[in-house]
Amino acid sequence: APGNLGDQERGFVRHGFKQGLTPFEYFFHAAGGRDSVVDKGVNPAKTGYMQRRLVNALLDYVVREDNSVRDAEGNLIQLDYNQGQHTAGTGPIAAGEPVGVIAAQSIGEPGTQMTLRTFHYAGVASLAQLGFTRLVEIVDARKTPKKAVMEIHLKKAYNEWDKAKKVAASIEEITLEKVASINEDFDRKFVAIELNREALRNRGLTESEVTKHIEAIHPEYKKDGNMITIRSKKDSLRNIRKMTNQLKSTHLKGIPGIRRAILVEKRGSGDITIATDGSNMEEVFKLPEVDVENTVTNDTAEISRVLGIDAARNSIILEIHKVMEAQKIDVNPAHLALIADAMTCRGDIQSVGRHGLAGTKGSILARAAFEETEKHLVNACAREESDKLTGITENIIIGQTIPCGTGTVKLEMELD
Repeated sequence: APGNLGDQERGFVRHGFKQGLTPFEYFFHAAGGRDSVVDKGVNPAKTGYMQRRLVNALLDYVVREDNSVRDAEGNLIQLDYNQGQHTAGTGPIAAGEPVGVIAAQSIGEPGTQMTLRTFHYAGVASLAQLGFTRLVEIVDARKTPKKAVMEIHLKKAYNEWDKAKKVAASIEEITLEKVASINEDFDRKFVAIELNREALRNRGLTESEVTKHIEAIHPEYKKDGNMITIRSKKDSLRNIRKMTNQLKSTHLKGIPGIRRAILVEKRGSGDITIATDGSNMEEVFKLPEVDVENTVTNDTAEISRVLGIDAARNSIILEIHKVMEAQKIDVNPAHLALIADAMTCRGDIQSVGRHGLAGTKGSILARAAFEETEKHLVNACAREESDKLTGITENIIIGQTIPCGTGTVKLEMELD
């Protein structure tokens, strides 16, 4: 029926093929099937490319005799592989083991599983896509994640519902858009702002506070009751739209970047935390009510900026682990640690692609074998660069023994 939003209208298929499908059910069943087919066709290509980038970035990482992991040029990636731990019944990992390739495969293969499980999770298909997109986001070292979130823990004195509610209200960013309706009049070339007095009261704001913020950007405004009009200085329609967007995002109160703050009560412990949509660690840490030690964000770039590279390295491990755990995939933490160390060992977070680890290798042939072949070869010729042939890729290209496994052993003998 028109306007009805029951389970059937939202795509629930009640009948099986034995009873027969209704026209509605047939349509939604076809849509679900098509979704799965497209997913299986498109996503393995994306995951395959992600695995290729990972393999290329970590290819030369080999365990040495002192159990450290180093790259082809001898740079230290990990001081002690897997912190010297090994499973019962096996000895420590052998020198020459190409742990980089193993780590890349251990992350790449489950990445394919994530996308191919679409049909198993009929109701939560988006979760699988979120899992994969989040994984790509982490290894690409994106500056801002698509969905930045924080879990804010409060000090014991504020671990009560009413007190926590006040803290959450003070954290949430209030923009002009949330307390007023903003309309454009293109004919008369002005923007009209109608303040919602009830919304202002609920958010603890006054009209004079709002007008102060507007005055800072547009001092030429006119106010009549709860209506504010701002005339455009230029006659262009683009300028009016620009003014509107600027006014909508005008900051009035709270912490910039935190769009929503919701209270969450933890099961068992009864602790109250604040879950946020958006992240601003630096400003949140300034609040006296916040338990700084336990408050976390999923924005690794922000963690690196506020807490340093070591905290960012731990965050990368934790975020990849969360993605895998959500998909019920078990990966040895040693592989996650190696990827995190590879991305952070130079002092800042680097991606695994052509602008990061894979594109900044010392070997010309290794860079050329990955992407932008012509560019790397032409630049190397122009600069008269030479290749020391210390990595795996370049030795495969010229047909020499690769420097991993038994190939790491060099035999020298005296001739006289």
